[in-house]
Amino acid sequence: MSAAEKQDLTKVKQQEVQNWICCPEILNVAVSPFLTCNNKDCKKKITSPPRSNIAKCLNCNRSMLIKNCYVDMTVSFNLEKDGKVFPVTAFPKVVSAFLQEDIFNYREDTEPLVGKLLLLDSVDFQLSQNGKLVAKMQDHEQSSQTQVTTNRHSSFSRLY
Repeated sequence: MSAAEKQDLTKVKQQEVQNWICCPEILNVAVSPFLTCNNKDCKKKITSPPRSNIAKCLNCNRSMLIKNCYVDMTVSFNLEKDGKVFPVTAFPKVVSAFLQEDIFNYREDTEPLVGKLLLLDSVDFQLSQNGKLVAKMQDHEQSSQTQVTTNRHSSFSRLY
């Protein structure tokens, strides 16, 4: 067995795949706010017993008042395009950027946010490489212009 030849990886070009779903039907949405540990080195999801003021993080073993916990949120979509269903998750940063408002304002009552998301029309979704996360949401008109630019810079682009 011999050692492999030294290779110069600085000249390797990344082949970025752009996974877009163009104007899918939004079949359903689940907005899920949840508490997370307030230990900055942990921030794991926590649960607390009903009617308790105290929560314990099972990851870092710290206890905290529920009012001092951080709040996080996920938005799960089932998108349908051409008979295929895409179950995807969007984080608050992506949804807030698209709606141009902080979705954490809906943490106490998610119904108005769910209504807004279900009524979205002509929206394109860019998915992560594995197709499970929403990387970006944008209006279809804006997406059509961006798609031309992205096609020039990537070796492969899929538009579902």
